[in-house]
Amino acid sequence: HGLMCDRLGDSDEAGLELPEPGALRVVAGRWPSPRSSATHGPGIRKGTLADGSEVTAYPDGRRRTRHPDGTVVVSFSDGGREVRRLDGSRQFRTSSGVVKTVSADGRTTVDYPDGNRKITFTDGRVEERFATGTTRTMSADGTEETLFADGTVEERRQDGRKVVRSADGQQEVRYPDGRR
Repeated sequence: HGLMCDRLGDSDEAGLELPEPGALRVVAGRWPSPRSSATHGPGIRKGTLADGSEVTAYPDGRRRTRHPDGTVVVSFSDGGREVRRLDGSRQFRTSSGVVKTVSADGRTTVDYPDGNRKITFTDGRVEERFATGTTRTMSADGTEETLFADGTVEERRQDGRKVVRSADGQQEVRYPDGRR
């Protein structure tokens, strides 16, 4: 539109104004259409709820809600959902019930429908908590400790040794070559 306006600049027409940058868009060679708060694109609907939340519905079934506190919730047509908070934390829920939470500090927690949970810490440590009562912690250095529901603790060390301590205090060391 700059070339057209340059040519018209010599004419006597009064009141010629250029549109704001971004006000016109060209899509696949079509005539530019103006963008405004009323025109969002094909199939996109926007609205505001009584509490001030802004809702956008997309043609593919997604629905995005921006709440007054800054929280953004995106609901997907398959039943999945994503929540983003101002502190940087995010939560994803799949249609199958798996919930993944990324905390502001970078820790990631995944909760499964069967009651199992996996937590990944920023230092590389991973903790798995099973519905059976067993907890396994794997450190970034390769060591692993498993606490079973009956109180038994099993440690796997970097050198391949496995140390098993029963709840009554007995201890057994198993070496990689099979010795005990």
